[in-house]
Amino acid sequence: MDRNSTKIPWTDLNKYTMWVNYIRSTELNELVDYYNSLVINILEKKKTGESIETDLFEIEKIKAKISSLQAEKLEQKNVIKISRLDDKRIWFGQDSNVYEFSLNTGYVYKEGKEWNPKNIEYLKKKYKILKKYLWDVIPKSYFIYWEGYSSLEKKRWLKNWWYIWEKAITIQRRVKWKDVSKMSFKERKNQEFLYKLEESHKKYVLLKFFLTAILKDLGLDKKTMDLQLDLWRLSNRDNFHHDDTDFIEKELKSPNIMRDWKSVKFIDFWFWEWSDDKELVFDELMKDENYTKWLSILKWYWIN
Repeated sequence: MDRNSTKIPWTDLNKYTMWVNYIRSTELNELVDYYNSLVINILEKKKTGESIETDLFEIEKIKAKISSLQAEKLEQKNVIKISRLDDKRIWFGQDSNVYEFSLNTGYVYKEGKEWNPKNIEYLKKKYKILKKYLWDVIPKSYFIYWEGYSSLEKKRWLKNWWYIWEKAITIQRRVKWKDVSKMSFKERKNQEFLYKLEESHKKYVLLKFFLTAILKDLGLDKKTMDLQLDLWRLSNRDNFHHDDTDFIEKELKSPNIMRDWKSVKFIDFWFWEWSDDKELVFDELMKDENYTKWLSILKWYWIN
């Protein structure tokens, strides 16, 4: 299938931008690699004035084979089966774009702008820690390694160049009400909301101190791992009080803090790389004895 038939304008920033996405088989991998090698070979021959007629003919054959494979695999057009090319972008930040599922309003998905194979391991393991220790403060999330390709048009004598990319996709249960950035000052002053936020933030701060103690016991540097969440001005504060009106009015505006009427959710886990030292920390935090210590700490601070 020609990408031009489903082309999405570059200027349309609020549309789903993965373009043509397929599960790449071994055969397709080999074809794409061969196509790219032919392109490089043609560029080299152009420099020396050698004939490129044979290479151009071969490229057309490869393009036809790739199109044929695409036609056979249309049912695998998207590994996120319920996503569509016209899914609406609802948020964007420095490191990601967030889209809503037009066919499933219960979840959203976040497409990371930068990628390293160790990123997805980091997201998975950090999520397990946060979910275990902070419970309902963290929404249910899934992480997908995504591999695809697209044909990018070039303003050259050669029209197409196959572009291969990899991404980390986070699929997350959608919070039913609002994020803090969309709440009015009156809504942010709601005492039930502020009490829940105060308790959730206290859990988050205590977990960071708990991690520091674990790192010390393991003889690891404090920079080895953090459990930082992107909460804007609340990320690095060690305390938050529900009566801090000045902060609530002027600083409490993070889109990564959400309320679903029943609880407060922290939705952004940052982006980093996994390592062997982080694996040691993860194993330690998963131990029952350390989780029991955590429950004792919460009880000491009168936190449910």
